[in-house]
Amino acid sequence: MYLFEKKSLEWREPKAFVRIRDAHEQSLSRWWQKPLYVAVGMGILIGLWGFAHLLPDRRPQPFYVLLLGGLPVCLFLAYVPSWVNRHSPSTIGFFKTELVLVRGDFMRRVKYADIESFDIEEANERFAVLVLKSRKREREILIGMHAEMPRDRVLQIFFDHQVPQRLMVER
Repeated sequence: MYLFEKKSLEWREPKAFVRIRDAHEQSLSRWWQKPLYVAVGMGILIGLWGFAHLLPDRRPQPFYVLLLGGLPVCLFLAYVPSWVNRHSPSTIGFFKTELVLVRGDFMRRVKYADIESFDIEEANERFAVLVLKSRKREREILIGMHAEMPRDRVLQIFFDHQVPQRLMVER
């Protein structure tokens, strides 16, 4: 992808679709993951603090200063980035050689050559779902589309890059 490559098509995913996808992704995560991030961060800080006590020319701060400063930082680093990403808009961009999905600080590039097949499913009256089957990871990528969005431009982009359309008979 060039620095200033022109987008052939761009849109934001519908909020209703993004909420449903977020709820699904949140159901897949374990409840103990973020507290584990905090515990590992604090363990690293305590280990460094203990190592600093072994060095004769260093005089680290007392332990309560470590707790009062380190715990809020570890909590911030574990919980805030995911919250920011969850509240960021999701943008889809079609470029000459690839499809780019951007949400918050996360960007995913999918080259048209890596897409095995695609299909557009009508989910409800508010949005449709563009389903991409990836060759690399053997999984499906779900992208939300507004119901009133014209589908012919999306179909034309995929057909121009020889990506076959599959019929969704059963899931």
